[in-house]
Amino acid sequence: VLYAVEELAPQGNVRAFQAEDKGLKPLACISAKGADPCHICLDEAGRYLFTANYSSGSLAVCWLDERGIPVHITDFFQDTGCGSDPVRQEGPHIHFAKISGERVFIADLGTDKVLVCKLDAKEGRLTDMGKPLKLPAGAGPRHLEFHPNIPGIIYVACELGSSVAVFREKEEEYVLEAMESTLPEGFSGENTVAAIRIRNNQLYVSNRGHDSIAVFAIREAGGLALRQIIPTGGRIPRDFAIMGEYMVIANQGSDDI
Repeated sequence: VLYAVEELAPQGNVRAFQAEDKGLKPLACISAKGADPCHICLDEAGRYLFTANYSSGSLAVCWLDERGIPVHITDFFQDTGCGSDPVRQEGPHIHFAKISGERVFIADLGTDKVLVCKLDAKEGRLTDMGKPLKLPAGAGPRHLEFHPNIPGIIYVACELGSSVAVFREKEEEYVLEAMESTLPEGFSGENTVAAIRIRNNQLYVSNRGHDSIAVFAIREAGGLALRQIIPTGGRIPRDFAIMGEYMVIANQGSDDI
C-alpha cells in the first residue's frame, strides 16, 4: 500500500493506493482535518498513520485496518503559538513527525520546538508529555533523525537557521548540546535547510539556496563534525534518498534529479 498526502487548503486529504503490476489502484481517501498536509509516517507496528498539516499546525492520527487501509481518525493534535519570524512563524507549522517506541516527536517550525507526545497504541491517542525540545528563536525545526546506535540522541534539521541541532536525553528531558551550521564560512545568501538522512556514521543535510549537501561525521559520543559541502548539480534540493552507494537528489528549482 502506498500512502500520499493531497496538499490542499483549507483541508487536505490522505490517499491510499494498492501497488499493482499495471499501476496504482485507489483504495481510500480520508480527510487530514487540516490545511496543506506535507508529511506522513507510520508507527513501528504499522497500525497508525500520522499526517502533519503544515499550514494549520496540526497532526492527525489515523487507524489502519489489517490491510493497511486508512479507516478513521483516532486523534487530532492542534498546536498553538508563534515564533520570532513574522513571515514564516506567524503561527504553528507542524512539518514532520517521527515515532520511537511509544513516543511521537513532532517538529513545529512555527514555534521553534519539537513536541514529544506519548502514543496510546490501543486507542491511537496522543498525550503531550510537556517536555518539548526547545530550539533557539528563529531556528525553524523541519525534520529530525535519531542516532543509529546511541539511544537518546536526536538531530534536528533547522530550516530557517540553516543548522543541525544536537539534543541528548538527560533525566527524561532533551537538552540542546550544539548547533552546527550547514553552510560554509562567509556565505551570505538566502538559504533554507530541507532534508536530513543518516547512513552508517555520516549525517547528510540539504541546503536550498546554497544548493548543496552538507556532510557531517558522527563522532563516537554523538557529536557532529562537518566534513564537506558538496554541490547538488541543480537548484533547490528539496529531498534526497540514499540508494546503496548513490545519493539521488531531487532539485525542485531546476526540475532535475
